[in-house]
Amino acid sequence: MNTSIFTQKLLRQRGFLASLISLLALFVGLGASLTAEAQSYNSDNITISASPSGGIATSTKYDGSRDKAPYNPLFNGAILGNGSLFDQATGSLTITAASANLSTSSSKPFTESLLLYRVYLSGTTPPANLSKITFDLLSADNNSNDVTFGVSNVAIDLLHHPAVLGGGTYVVEIFYQSTYTKNIANVDEPYQIIDPGAVNIGYRATFKVLTPLVTPSGGTSMWISTGVIAGQPVASGWGRQW
Repeated sequence: MNTSIFTQKLLRQRGFLASLISLLALFVGLGASLTAEAQSYNSDNITISASPSGGIATSTKYDGSRDKAPYNPLFNGAILGNGSLFDQATGSLTITAASANLSTSSSKPFTESLLLYRVYLSGTTPPANLSKITFDLLSADNNSNDVTFGVSNVAIDLLHHPAVLGGGTYVVEIFYQSTYTKNIANVDEPYQIIDPGAVNIGYRATFKVLTPLVTPSGGTSMWISTGVIAGQPVASGWGRQW
């Protein structure tokens, strides 16, 4: 009796193990297939031309994500202009180039690749809307393992962006977005991948703007006393605050 029960248990265990091995083999096969077809960012970068007040004019290529050397400075956390103040009357701060390298496959080529960006005063809520720069295909084709998109010789003015209304510290936030066609429930639909992958959090750099002597259009000024003055206030006793 005991021998019979033991034999039945052993047979059931062997059947279970055989099924488990088959399932594992299926998952491994699916994983290999998914890896081969995965669309992803390998690296991306942006070039910023900066001419701050009293500083040296520079053109710097910054990395967003990066996979191999040589490395450029990271855009995330960068202080554009090396901390020097930008004068809106005489300075300049522009995006001059950007590119992205991605992995793709012949069955799922990319249909569009973009740089998305927004500018806002540090400490305020980022705006929901983003501006976009559409990339050109720079690779020989769009169905190999690595494909490159990008633009050069552009001049996106950040210093006179509509959000820059006066002196202060401003944030430039960027996202890379590419689109390919994905079959979802037997329907081909556009599908986006974004770098960085965090929801609504891009690569962020900052720059500092000098308070202008004249209130810019759309801006406001508040005057505060810098000292106690008897009688009527005079200009020497007041200072501008933004």
